[in-house]
Amino acid sequence: MDPPAESEVILDDQRATIHYPALGTTQTLDLMADPGLGKVFRSIRSVLEADLERLQPIFELRLDRKVPLRLTLKPRLPEVSRTVERIRLEFDKELRLTQVRLDEPGGDWTEIVFHSHVIETATR
Repeated sequence: MDPPAESEVILDDQRATIHYPALGTTQTLDLMADPGLGKVFRSIRSVLEADLERLQPIFELRLDRKVPLRLTLKPRLPEVSRTVERIRLEFDKELRLTQVRLDEPGGDWTEIVFHSHVIETATR
């Protein structure tokens, strides 16, 4: 994310690491310790990788618009629906993800807008 709340998020199968340069802090979330949160972060990773095969067991997918593409994902699993009510995905005409909106059951929501983003595959 860009300033004023600049951050870097690194996702793998077991953890989400969020670095906040302005604060000089890093937060690591153990996705194995909280299965619901783990599924949410793995879902976000699947969205960023456009891995619909991984998303379909977790979410019902609805096509809202073909051009530019907009999808809505509704959780199938109770542990996910406790954290996320729905996720809306917007893509540009080249099918690059441009916006994600996560609606929470209590009415709060998070909107993430992507620009000039890069997906890097970690090498081991």
